[in-house]
Amino acid sequence: PKFFPDIFINSIDRLVKTAPEYICYGHCGRRGSAVKMLKKHKDQLLLWQDIIKDEIDKKHGAGLEEKIMSRLFAEDALLSGFSLMDDDTRKRERFFIANSIKGFVQALN
Repeated sequence: PKFFPDIFINSIDRLVKTAPEYICYGHCGRRGSAVKMLKKHKDQLLLWQDIIKDEIDKKHGAGLEEKIMSRLFAEDALLSGFSLMDDDTRKRERFFIANSIKGFVQALN
């Protein structure tokens, strides 16, 4: 599905302005450091956007998604635990990452 990075980032900024103490994650529950985590997520989104835009500009054609995914794994420290996952979990997470890439690509084209 198409992703709307500007709307998403603006939503994060609005949440940060409320200075929440906690953040709730699906399947994980409530955690502290909400503002820190929201800012970290915003930084990650901006990194992904920069990487994906750079790869789109290189006009890879059919290999675009794999080029982007390779760069994300190389440059996004928050993905460093991916290699520690079991095979089934990695397969599932690659699917979700690929969907995120597709959403960014649609938004940036």
